[in-house]
Amino acid sequence: MFKYYRNCWYLLKEYIPDTQSDKLFFHFNYNDKYPLIELIKKHFSTSSIFLTIHYQEWCFKLKGNTSCFKRLIHTDKNMINNQKEKQIIKEYEEELKLFQFVDHLICLSGYTKKLLLNEYDIPRDKITLIYNGLKDEAVILAENEKKQLKKKLFIQEHTKIILFVGRLQEIKGIEFLIRAFKSVLQQEPDAHLVIAGSGNFSAYLKEAKDCWHKITFTGRMEKEDLYTYYQIADVGVLPSFHEQCSYAAMEMMMFGLPVIGTTSTGLCEMIREENRVEIIEDGNTVSISESRLAQIICENLNNDKDTDSCRQTYLEKYSLEKMHEALQEIYR
Repeated sequence: MFKYYRNCWYLLKEYIPDTQSDKLFFHFNYNDKYPLIELIKKHFSTSSIFLTIHYQEWCFKLKGNTSCFKRLIHTDKNMINNQKEKQIIKEYEEELKLFQFVDHLICLSGYTKKLLLNEYDIPRDKITLIYNGLKDEAVILAENEKKQLKKKLFIQEHTKIILFVGRLQEIKGIEFLIRAFKSVLQQEPDAHLVIAGSGNFSAYLKEAKDCWHKITFTGRMEKEDLYTYYQIADVGVLPSFHEQCSYAAMEMMMFGLPVIGTTSTGLCEMIREENRVEIIEDGNTVSISESRLAQIICENLNNDKDTDSCRQTYLEKYSLEKMHEALQEIYR
């Protein structure tokens, strides 16, 4: 692997001026580039290295179970025999080495910032919180326009659409959503769940047995088609166990949709308190209450949708302009 990064460096440095290295900035977006970063620092010692933390491997392995992660990293390594847990500790140590080596860290959530301060012992002045930003491409439809669009898509006018957007993976909590949706149907028989994203369909089709006709799996969609569903949806649901700063949540807000999510990692701070479903951490396992999720979905389906308020959250925190301004400030 080192040879790969060394060759990358040989190619890269041909495009980098040798003078004024103190004015050089290198901005990385992946955690596995330490060998390349080390080579850059060796040749341009006064340059500045930035790293944006988009993910942490332990979150995927532990489904965002923060209490389990903290327990592991504070346990004597000699007391751990489980190979998965050994791997998590090894990855934590590699992250720690990288985070301490770079000049500045950008995190996408207050959750991650707190983790860096408390569990990685990174100085506060070395960390900046910048939420992801998204270009505003929303077209908000009037009620009569929504009805026409539904008709075009062969959806009944009175159908209430619950929209999930994301990869079909265990960490996204889709099985809990499908189970909760079955309870929703008891109160809202006109509800329809749209699951937009690619992945392992077979497992979730099996989970959706008995209500297949009430669930649509679209597969991966082009942005234009996805935005059509944002325009006609009544509520967005993201029951994830781990998110740093969800683009799907931002898109939902951009289109004025109320967003239901969990108290997991970075997603919690994106969701209004009344729309959060608590993550239950029990030892090495995590789960959410399907009944509570169903209850919050029903409450949102029966409340008047406050499109302006949802969009305002996007405009104030997640616009592309906000992200650009924050990045420029760091570079200055």
